[in-house]
Amino acid sequence: MNFAKDILKEKYLYKFRNIAKDSSDQAKPDKNKLSYIERIFTHNELYFPSPIDLNDPLECRPLVTIGDMADQQYREKYVSYAKRVMIAGGNTADPNEISVWLENHTQEEAQNLCNQLTEALRLDLAKYRICSFSAVNNNPLLWSHYADSHQGFCLIFDADNEIFGEARKVEYQDEYPGYDFTEEDDYEVMKNSGLVKFTDWSYEKEFRLVSQEPNFKYLLPIKNNIWSFPEAMLKGVIFGYKISDFDRNYIEKLCQNYSKDLYLRKATLHHDNFNLKIVNA
Repeated sequence: MNFAKDILKEKYLYKFRNIAKDSSDQAKPDKNKLSYIERIFTHNELYFPSPIDLNDPLECRPLVTIGDMADQQYREKYVSYAKRVMIAGGNTADPNEISVWLENHTQEEAQNLCNQLTEALRLDLAKYRICSFSAVNNNPLLWSHYADSHQGFCLIFDADNEIFGEARKVEYQDEYPGYDFTEEDDYEVMKNSGLVKFTDWSYEKEFRLVSQEPNFKYLLPIKNNIWSFPEAMLKGVIFGYKISDFDRNYIEKLCQNYSKDLYLRKATLHHDNFNLKIVNA
């Protein structure tokens, strides 16, 4: 599968994190929920959710359509592709009988079959795992939405390596993503299935690492939604503008015990624009 058209040109990618608070004392972290934060630093772990667990329920639900069945060339393409999909999905009928059945489909029958097979493909998407990053670290909306209203922190990852070189750039558009049922270009199917979001999300400037579970030979090894990244890839931490002293000290101690030296930065306010300024902590 060739995704060369999306070669990553960013030097760093950023992952925003919040620190779960104790329900009885919002000034302190919830000790029962800190393990996922600590294991970033102690075990180099990142969480890769399934597409169904992403925060935008409209993602990874492409519209798959049928072309003009009155076009003989398209009908032949439809029959060939649908037969392969049905056989791959476990249909044990005679291939010739499947072909005859498909050749007699009306436009409505073809669309109904497309809908059935598309639903099966959507269920198949559940095996994929996605970890999201941003190409920017100073957008206040990112800090508000993903770092507990500026009270969390942001991980700095080195993107100049083979692993992050495989990160996929998310595209933003007003048109709902979709493709023709007979589309065989893996890149187009991949892009429209998991790399297109509504224009209003464009501030995220998102890149995604994509894998699947159970593992596929050429993808990142994921186990129980967790990927253990090479320790040298984590370069530093940015503290949110409103992070508490307690939380900052907690993260600093984790950084001090990390196997590699980490940069420590903090977000501050500009006096003449809305973006944040990232300075040495």
